[in-house]
Amino acid sequence: MPRLPREATERLISNEILLTQLSTLDELVLLVPDQVAMILGRSKETLKEERDQGRPPPHVKTSEKGAYYYRLGDVRDYLRVLQTFITEEERAVYFKKHKINGLDEIRPLMELRNKRYQEQARLDAVGKKGMGFTSIGDFLTRALPDDEWPFTVVDGKPIDFFTSLSLGAETLPEDGVECGWLTLDDYLVMRRDAALQERQQREAAELRAVADEATTDPLPAYERPVMGGKPRGRL
Repeated sequence: MPRLPREATERLISNEILLTQLSTLDELVLLVPDQVAMILGRSKETLKEERDQGRPPPHVKTSEKGAYYYRLGDVRDYLRVLQTFITEEERAVYFKKHKINGLDEIRPLMELRNKRYQEQARLDAVGKKGMGFTSIGDFLTRALPDDEWPFTVVDGKPIDFFTSLSLGAETLPEDGVECGWLTLDDYLVMRRDAALQERQQREAAELRAVADEATTDPLPAYERPVMGGKPRGRL
């Protein structure tokens, strides 16, 4: 599968855009770890470590040996609370609810929050608030070749990241999903390659269908074999 030029941890989606997009989606939709890592700006490895240690956001499994998923509502609420600790009391309530005790457990969460604030301040300082675009349509309309937008790549096909969140983990393959940033040029190349592959697969399927139909058509009477001899042939 083609590699994304920039992975999820190399750039953060602004809090404002994230919370706006997540607030419009069904909170029961299941997300795959790659999507959650993109939302939180963490690596998949860090997310797995936190999951193994029982740290938020909460995760679910659809079966005993199934893959791990995250409910969109849980991720949204976790992100919202993480970004809006105003008082020590609010923070204490959240940590108590999720059974987080001790400075060692609190520090990574606070560092993540501070990292987001610092990154957002840096973007604001250079005049690049948020991502510079309000939607995938805005990106495709106004973007220059090197401008970037977040995407989910499924089996080589790039999908707008926020659109992919509404699909639900059940419709995504367990392998072959990757989230990250693509420039407009990279997106167009990858989308073209995916379209060509889809056309080739469709044409191959049509040829197989024609071949199968040809082998199942009954032979004309004059071509059918007869007992103890050859087909009669035409008169």
